[in-house]
This record gives sequence, C-alpha cells and structure tokens, in this order.
Amino acid sequence: MAAVFDDRVVFSFVPTGTDTSDYLVTYEVQVDGVIRVKVEQQWLEGISASHPIEITEPRGEEECVGISITIATPEGDEVLVSSSSVGGGVKRG
Repeated sequence: MAAVFDDRVVFSFVPTGTDTSDYLVTYEVQVDGVIRVKVEQQWLEGISASHPIEITEPRGEEECVGISITIATPEGDEVLVSSSSVGGGVKRG
C-alpha cells in the first residue's frame, strides 16, 4: 500500500494476523528511474499489523517513485516479493 503526499510517498507493508515477527528486508527505491535508496537485508524487529514496515521517500510534485521489495523471515523464507510505483505525470518544459 502506498500513501502519496505532495512532498513524499509512504510505502506500507502490513502483515495479516495478530502475531509480531522479525523480518529481513531488502529493497530499492527509484525516483524517475534513478536508484535513490538501496538496502540489503535490513533486520526489522517487532513488525505487526499495528507496527507495519513503512518506507518513506521524498518526492517532487511530478516525480514517479517506485519500490521493489523482498521481505523474508529470519530463516530466509520469502513472505513477500513486490514492486510498485506511484506518481509521475507530464513534465512541463
């Protein structure tokens, strides 16, 4: 899920169920096709429906922001592999 604001995008990954879990997260954020952030196997603790994974990226009004993400258990089992993008528009000259 993504929430788009005038100055940023917030990508949220919300686990289902009531359990709290730890995850290894690998992701890449691109803005207009240029890699802005690349993270390899970041350890995140205490993730739950009430404390989801959130990745915030600044953006300009007409920028397209995309994310590719893999979320895995501590044992390495992938629970989510996803790509999405938001924003963009006609560039004004």
